[in-house]
Amino acid sequence: MKKIVTLIIISTMIFTLVGCQSKSEGKETVSNEVSIKNNENTLNVKIIANGDSTTFSGMPINLTSKLTGEYDKDIQYHWILENNGHDKQFEGFVAPESGPLKEIVNSGEPVELGLFAEVSWVEGTVIEFKVKLQVEEKDSSNIITTDEITIENREGIYKIK
Repeated sequence: MKKIVTLIIISTMIFTLVGCQSKSEGKETVSNEVSIKNNENTLNVKIIANGDSTTFSGMPINLTSKLTGEYDKDIQYHWILENNGHDKQFEGFVAPESGPLKEIVNSGEPVELGLFAEVSWVEGTVIEFKVKLQVEEKDSSNIITTDEITIENREGIYKIK
């Protein structure tokens, strides 16, 4: 009887040690595979047009940015207008005492997209262009986060897609 009790106790100790060993091995494996993200350096940006409307009759269209998250360096906002193929002087960002600008770098102030030429529309004409916003490090111009919208112009009615 003493041998059976001793055998049970030794078996229990072996199973306990093996169980603990495999659990700790599993923890080491998990901790080696998990990467910790620094939450202080995460930003997201979204372009918002005139209070988040999606359709406009004519211009100007006011664009603002909504930035969420934190970043530990100085940042700048780089607005870029991409209009592929059609008249490059037709629309642009409005700046005091300037013509249409295709790029504006600022500190987060709203920008205005305006018309700079009169156009006679051909019925059924549809023109698309993009507005891209890059949030960059001020010192190095490294891009941290971006957003872009596509604006469709149907004979002077603008729709954000």
